[in-house]
Amino acid sequence: MSATATRRALFLPELVALIIAAGRDNDRVLYACLFVNRLFFRESCKLLWQECNTYGLLVNIGHLVQLSKRNQQRAQVYANFIQVLDFDAPEGSDASRLEAQWHEDLACLQFPLLREVIIRRFNHCNSVIRYAQPSLRVFSLWPASQLSDAFLDQLGRQSPRLINISLGQSTESTVTEAGVVRLLQCLRAIRHLTLSPEFDQVWSREAFCAVAKYTYLESLDIPKNGSKTYFRYKDSAT
Repeated sequence: MSATATRRALFLPELVALIIAAGRDNDRVLYACLFVNRLFFRESCKLLWQECNTYGLLVNIGHLVQLSKRNQQRAQVYANFIQVLDFDAPEGSDASRLEAQWHEDLACLQFPLLREVIIRRFNHCNSVIRYAQPSLRVFSLWPASQLSDAFLDQLGRQSPRLINISLGQSTESTVTEAGVVRLLQCLRAIRHLTLSPEFDQVWSREAFCAVAKYTYLESLDIPKNGSKTYFRYKDSAT
């Protein structure tokens, strides 16, 4: 193949997709592909930024935050590719200490393809509800500060297609039985539901009735009445 033909081949979307797919498990290969041409850049970004966590070597949430402060427009380009935001980090690490601030810093960005959000530190609900959107399928907030009916209502309205939800609440929460029922009634596609022991005080017969209507339910972890232990259900077919 001539040099001209080779250069032309590097502009064929189908060929570029195959090249990128072959190196998808090697972040350094994907990083190098960013500098070939625009097509390589876009295809590489799709994989590099598909999952953004706290510990990635080339791509992580800390990098995105710093970039958003220097060049918001460029940061938005990368945010457009993110499908998973995982804030989980070891206790005492820089990431765990900075997480609350990161939520505020990322407020300037949109995440149109976001499908999964994992938050493992004590966070104020008002700072994380912005991640709830129609594309979201997995939402894990454990624990949450000042969890309220208003938060649950907004989560149900903005992310009705959730299939996996985990919620933990603190003693500062003001969730009621009615708020829990309304949320469960909104989320008809749920497959996995996990609630912390603190939900024992607001779990009701009506909540069980709402869950009983879930066609696709595979696992259920909810606190037993008056106990810090869990009622667990797992579909044997899964």
